[in-house]
Amino acid sequence: MIPAKDVAQSGVSPGSKVTPLKISWGFLATSSFPYDSGKRITRGAILLLAFLAHSSLAWPAEPSWSGMVTLERSFEYTERRADDGKGQVTCAGSERVRNTYRAKATLHPGAAEAPAEISAGALMETTEACSGQIGCGGTLLQPEPSRPYSRTQRLTIQSSGSGRGVATVTVELDGEGGYTVRVEFPQVEGGTQRFTSTGRTTGGCGPEEPAAVHSSVSNWTIAGESAKGVGRAASARVESLRGKQRVDEHTTLRWDLRRTAQDCDALAREAARERERRDRGRASAEAKQRLVQDALGPTTAALGGAEAGGQLPSGVGSAAAGATAQAVAGLPPSGSGDDSSYWSQLSAWSDGPGCTLMLDQLALTQSLAPSGQVAQFLELVRQVRQEASAARDAQALIEAFESAFRRCREGGGS
Repeated sequence: MIPAKDVAQSGVSPGSKVTPLKISWGFLATSSFPYDSGKRITRGAILLLAFLAHSSLAWPAEPSWSGMVTLERSFEYTERRADDGKGQVTCAGSERVRNTYRAKATLHPGAAEAPAEISAGALMETTEACSGQIGCGGTLLQPEPSRPYSRTQRLTIQSSGSGRGVATVTVELDGEGGYTVRVEFPQVEGGTQRFTSTGRTTGGCGPEEPAAVHSSVSNWTIAGESAKGVGRAASARVESLRGKQRVDEHTTLRWDLRRTAQDCDALAREAARERERRDRGRASAEAKQRLVQDALGPTTAALGGAEAGGQLPSGVGSAAAGATAQAVAGLPPSGSGDDSSYWSQLSAWSDGPGCTLMLDQLALTQSLAPSGQVAQFLELVRQVRQEASAARDAQALIEAFESAFRRCREGGGS
């Protein structure tokens, strides 16, 4: 078994308040996994709790910082196993786990909230090969001779995703030359998970057809991550902070920040830029929405056909078709209302119970009888939800920059 400490862990400095949260990797959290080999995959990660803090030095109570904070993790582990070779059939196999994460936040003067670019990937792969001789019956007096036998199995779950979100970055100066940089990155939804299981048996007591299962879903979520780094300033009136902190043996936090005077107009420009980014995507979102609506008929027909043909249990296909039709009917009207209203409605649809039920029902049909038509439909829905998520993040940044702008003006900034 892979040691839990090797899968994910975070370092904590003395005196820090920590809330350990055990979370499953995205590919295990979003999939039913009936295979025994999946039980060997260690789950868990410890997230640090981020705190908002203020400066205690003699300069302004809230120094403004600009620059970049990056959190990176890279981890790979391979375990090999083999029987002792004393039985008639011996087996050997391996288990490989890989995890990568990279998040970059760009901080603007006067705002703790920062636009963040996040990407991650995960892989779990197990293989097993068995060979030897097996008996196939007969009687006690006339046993049948043993026959050659071999079996190979391979299971792969691969997940990847990327996106944009709103991070929180804070800097605490202790007044004696020491400082702490804290960052909290959001979770990102809409990644892709691919599942593949293959098996082949030859020889033995009877012929067996090769088995293969392939599926792809678009509901993998990159979990939110938090970390902190500490350092000492070169002088009492530090103007820049640069350094890195080894959070654990696989994870590193880096920062490159400069103390910058607050610029109220710059904050207003950032808010306007995010508003333009959000509204620019409306035409693209509406085009993808129409593709989802056009694909509804072929998708429900495919579900009905699979149920009628016996690939799906009675009632499963029709339930998924009904949930899908109801969810698609709830999409906001195209070409009406202002941009803010449209994005609000699309976000509510994306996070609403109708969309969730549709995705759950379609995922169930894909686990029982994979369909290319349903897979294409799910990909279109993923793209629409990704547009809604991007707009939601842009709206959060708009509100953060507008709030920082108001604080700046109230504080007499330029």
